Amino acid sequence: MIIPDNARYSNRNELKGGHMKHLRLSDIRTLIAECGDAANTLMQYYLMKYDAKNFTYTDDKAARTLGWSERKVRDNRVKLTKAGWFYWKISKDSNGIGTQAVYLGKDKVSEMTAATKDRKAVLAANRARHTQRIISDTYDFNEDEYIEFQIIYSDKIDGMNAKEVKDKHKQTVKDAAAVIIERREVTNQQA
Repeated sequence: MIIPDNARYSNRNELKGGHMKHLRLSDIRTLIAECGDAANTLMQYYLMKYDAKNFTYTDDKAARTLGWSERKVRDNRVKLTKAGWFYWKISKDSNGIGTQAVYLGKDKVSEMTAATKDRKAVLAANRARHTQRIISDTYDFNEDEYIEFQIIYSDKIDGMNAKEVKDKHKQTVKDAAAVIIERREVTNQQA
């Protein structure tokens, strides 16, 4: 879990053996102004639980601890997320083992979202280069033909939902490539 840089440790003896992070008063004022005092209470709960071993951030656990309904917890968690104070992501690997990443505080959430956007842009560019190489090698397209292929392919998948695109991808690639090959043959015959 990532904790904001401006969070500080409380005195260990005060907490009878536990550590707890807390925000500065100015940050608490800002959080209350943006999200409300109930969201502040939820944020303090999240900060309190940051070092708990194998703790999973669920609305159910927070609701039981705070004596709230799950809906109230969810609504306040969404407020914190939209305002950029809290980000929680659960991901699973190929073996089905889940990990959670929790970011608390404006600075850490903004760092994470900026890094995620950069990583997604790099992945998209790599995926586009890989696709271009495979299609260009398979169909022996030059750069101009590949650009034409992309335009035709985009027109063919326009209006399809993600599942339809996934199901019809191979056939759509073949159809778009056939148009380019046909145009190439016509151009070669005219020359």
